[in-house]
Order: sequence, then C-alpha cells, then structure tokens
Amino acid sequence: MLCKSLISLSLAATAVLANKKPGLHYDPNTISSCAYWFDNDDGTPCETVRRRWEVSPETFHEWNPSVTVDCKNWNYWSYCVAIPDVTTSSTTRPKPSATAMAPPPRHPADSWIDRGCYLIWDKMPLDKYNSAVSSSNLNHSSCQNACWADSFRFAGFRASTECWCSNSIVGRSTDGDPDCNLRCSGNSMEFCGGKDKFDMFEGSYTLRPLSQTTSIPTSTSKPPSYTSESSTSPSKSPTSTSTTSTSSGSDRYTNKTDILTFATALVTLLSLRAW
Repeated sequence: MLCKSLISLSLAATAVLANKKPGLHYDPNTISSCAYWFDNDDGTPCETVRRRWEVSPETFHEWNPSVTVDCKNWNYWSYCVAIPDVTTSSTTRPKPSATAMAPPPRHPADSWIDRGCYLIWDKMPLDKYNSAVSSSNLNHSSCQNACWADSFRFAGFRASTECWCSNSIVGRSTDGDPDCNLRCSGNSMEFCGGKDKFDMFEGSYTLRPLSQTTSIPTSTSKPPSYTSESSTSPSKSPTSTSTTSTSSGSDRYTNKTDILTFATALVTLLSLRAW
C-alpha cells in the first residue's frame, strides 16, 4: 500500500511539468492555440493530468481530440494542458473584446472587468510584478492604474499584497475556490487573490472618433455701414448732375428760339427786296 502511495505521489509530481512545445508525438488535431504541453513519457494516468491542471474531461477532449472523456486512447504522447485566456468555469463571463490591445497610457481605462480567480503556474507567470505599488497599502485602483500606465491590459492580485501586470492570462479559472478570498492590504472591502491564486481584472478603453462638426469663427468687428453714410452725408453728385441736365436743356431751348427769330427776320428782309 505504501509503495502504491509513493508511486501515485511521484506521478502527481511529474504532472506539474509542462513545456511550451511538445516533446513527443502528438495528435495533429490538437487545438492550435495550445500554450503548454505535458509530455507523457512516464505513463502518468490521464485522470491525474486533468486533475492537476484542473481541466474538465470535456475540455481536455476538445483540446486533445484523440483522448475520449473517459480517458481512452491515452498514449505516451504530448498533450495540451493549457491555452491562453481560458475560462473553464461554468459561470459565464464576458469574453475579451476582439479589438482589445495594449492601451495608450495617456487615456484612463473606461472600466475594469473582473475575470475571476486564476491559478497561474510558475512556468507561465504573468508578465510583471509591479513593485512600484505599495504592498502594505494595496487596493484595486492603485494596481490597475499602475498596470494601465505601463500599457498592460490585465491587473492581477495575489496574497493580499502583490500587484501583477500582464497582457495575457495562461492558467486555470478557479471561480468559487475558497482559497481566493484574501482581503487587500489597503482596502478590506476588496479581495486580492489567494495564497497562490490571482484575482484577475481586464481594463478596457473605447476609442472615440473626433467630432466632425467644425465651428466657423465669428468676427466681433462690424463692417462699415454705407447706408448710414449716405443718409447722414448725402452725396452732392446727383444734385450737380441734375443741375447740369437742366442747364443744358435751357441752352438748347434758347438756341432754337434764336434760330427762329433769325429765320423770320431773313424772310422779312427778302420780301422787302422783292417789293
């Protein structure tokens, strides 16, 4: 009995090990986004691997189609045991936006979405432990703001005092695990992970289009009022023109009278000569 127990413990210990690339033959239909592989080179039972990596039978079969949900066709192959940003909990959570990216630091995050409690293994840690955040006064906003300012998409909390930043999550969701309920050192109303588990939050920011409305600047100076000038200072030109027109008409009338008078006198003179 003791011998069997030691063997079981040994097998469980080997199940911890995983690599980023398969070291053995593997099913070509294995999920293409696999992040970590377990090399079954020592006959570790299928159930032990799934239990240690907290993968359900259905999910393990989805990742490794050659293995059935009851662990049939288990071979000395490499098997996928983790993929990025996976949630295996029965609790439905919003999926990360397909357009999400490392945010520009100058814009604050619109919101932070609680992605739940995760077990992150030592061989696939989060990107950065943020030592700039006070471990004795840790709260959600202090860590989230620090991660966002460093262009990280995720903020993780562990052991009440640790702030971690990352642009991806590789691990198992453990929602409902009683071990992930430690209070934050700087705010007893918030939870900051567990002894070896992380509360993960994802920040989001929506790019806003620039306004298409263009305002036309208005001038405060008034244009000169030509109407006002005309009414206050009448032009002398029309009067002059009118006078000129009247004078010309009078001259023409006078000239005609002189001609008629001259013609009459001439006719009279010629008549007298004829007599």
